[in-house]
Amino acid sequence: MIVRPLLALLNPKEIDSFLARFPITDIWGIGYNYAKYLLTHNIDTALKLKQSPPKWIRQKMGVVGERIVTELNGKISYELEEENDAKKMITVSRSFKEPKTEYEEIESTISAFVERAAEKLRGEGRVTAQVLVFIKTNRFSEENYYSNSHLIHLDIATDYTPNLLKAAKEGLKKIFKVGLSYKKAGVCLMELVDKEQVQYSLFTRPSHKHEILMQTIDHLNKKYGKRAVSYAAVGQKALILTSREHLSSKYTTSWNELAKVR
Repeated sequence: MIVRPLLALLNPKEIDSFLARFPITDIWGIGYNYAKYLLTHNIDTALKLKQSPPKWIRQKMGVVGERIVTELNGKISYELEEENDAKKMITVSRSFKEPKTEYEEIESTISAFVERAAEKLRGEGRVTAQVLVFIKTNRFSEENYYSNSHLIHLDIATDYTPNLLKAAKEGLKKIFKVGLSYKKAGVCLMELVDKEQVQYSLFTRPSHKHEILMQTIDHLNKKYGKRAVSYAAVGQKALILTSREHLSSKYTTSWNELAKVR
């Protein structure tokens, strides 16, 4: 049995003393790119990040960065798997029962998460301008702990699932490391705005065909059960992982007969 030490910090001075020795690279949610950027601004410890202006952090790192600073200052925020404020972000994440090592498996799972998040996004009448992908290994295993995330800024805010899938895959490729056993993965859609408030130009206006396609898929999934209609990017294993325990009582479609939209 491995006994791990616990650290109790009871007053602000003790907390700040600890944070002053805590490397910025070890903070959960601070990926390689963000750490590199913060280091160029002489922010190399958790204490310096804590003392950074929240507005500046939000501008450079989005709401996730702002939330990290908020929590470092002792204000309780919410975990990724809790109910999210629809005005700020939508998150779909999960810890795996069995660790996953293959890139294709993680990519398929991330794709399924994107589908779920995008469906909720459209249900709220919103579009997103940022997609965050994160993965991490088991912090309690014997192998070195690894946790990383990548934020993709979209040129045009969207609710179109294929565009979000493309962005999420781009982010995953930047943070996935071969040879590790991943215990958790997730997707966050951030910088959400009401779709009706977005000012599109003639060349950036969403395709009417795309809107009809999304409406049709959402309708079929609502009528026949979650993931009744899916995308070719999402493998059947991922569908089972993210949906089997949430199936509608009316769902009668065989998993081998799932429709694919290409």
